[in-house]
Amino acid sequence: MEKVFDEWIKWFKATYETEPIVLYGKGINDSKQQQLIRIWISANGEVPPGGKLLTQSLFLDKKKTKAANGLVIFRAKGNPPIIFSTNSYIAEGDLKFNQSPKKKSVNKKAKKTSGNEKRRSLPLKKPFHWRCRECGEVGVSEILEKHCDLQPKQLAPLSAEGKIWFEKFLDSVEWKYVSIDKLMTIPNISNESKALLIAEEAGRSLEQIMRGLSLECPSHYELYDRRNTHLRTSDLKTKKGFNDALKDSIKNHGKILSAMRTAPIDKIELGHIFDEFLTNICELVVSDIWKKGEKIRYYSPSLRVAVTGTPDLKYLDIPVEMKTIENLPYRHIETNKKNNFRSKVKSNYMTQVSIYSKAVGRRWLLVLLISRQSGEFTILPMSNVEYLPRLEKKLINWSEEPESASLLKKYHKLKGSPES
Repeated sequence: MEKVFDEWIKWFKATYETEPIVLYGKGINDSKQQQLIRIWISANGEVPPGGKLLTQSLFLDKKKTKAANGLVIFRAKGNPPIIFSTNSYIAEGDLKFNQSPKKKSVNKKAKKTSGNEKRRSLPLKKPFHWRCRECGEVGVSEILEKHCDLQPKQLAPLSAEGKIWFEKFLDSVEWKYVSIDKLMTIPNISNESKALLIAEEAGRSLEQIMRGLSLECPSHYELYDRRNTHLRTSDLKTKKGFNDALKDSIKNHGKILSAMRTAPIDKIELGHIFDEFLTNICELVVSDIWKKGEKIRYYSPSLRVAVTGTPDLKYLDIPVEMKTIENLPYRHIETNKKNNFRSKVKSNYMTQVSIYSKAVGRRWLLVLLISRQSGEFTILPMSNVEYLPRLEKKLINWSEEPESASLLKKYHKLKGSPES
């Protein structure tokens, strides 16, 4: 329950798959090496043995933008706050904690029995399931060992709740292609008539194939491990993410990472199950015009690093990257949801789209966007014409920034500079 600030940040990102908003209360310094002790609030669920339940207000203002004295608060949309303090501040007695742990324990037990309390994660035990990154072989072992000279990807079994949800989805899903003209205006769509025509033809073709498939719920899914041993295309989205990836790659160079001991549940698990399901679909749709995606390598001359990624499919030799969304962005959806989707396209889609299309020498490629609720899908011809110059300028700026430059120097010393 006690780690330095930087370790808690990594724990939060691995657990909730998002970057926290951090609020510092008076009396707490913002050093990355500051030792912080986790403390609980009722919204966090049952307090573990030795943990402390905070009963005072977390914030100094009604807008909840200022943490109370002595507290550090991690916040993220859709999740309860995670609270920390320091050993010295707790020892001074200025924070208010629950004084009747036995009574609280009984209440918590009753709440758990009633089924209202949800587990935050699914424990994973030996032997661990894995899949090779290179050849796709699946195996089970007591520890994770290299396969094809690479760290394998760890697999997790579906929770009971996840399996029930997905089987219900398969019973009700109707694969239906939705053309672009029924959707909201989406940024970075190619205006080339050939691109729009190919996207339409690909969508109609895929609809016919999908409706003829016999689909099953996966037994395991691929865990997302934020610990880096190499750079990924997603690491080029933000400077902070890039610097963190460099630090991780330097720290873990030559190591075999230990197996993860927990798997997510609830919405995060459902997203991972759906991704695994789509991976399985890619194996089934292969035909004369649809192929499995192939690994793509992108070299950045300004950073002198290479990143790799593998689009999910190819249509007429055009890379197709799959993305999932709760519901397709129809024209009639609320304005705030439209803005959220446009922001998601720019922040989550375009870096990958630009990297892949640049690497294969294309001005556009295809994004397959699938609804996790209905099975409706569309195919978008995404252009890199506007975004790619901004991306390359951004990478040049990073290479000249002191922290990134220092980390790149260490990274190159360990791994060498790849050929362009």
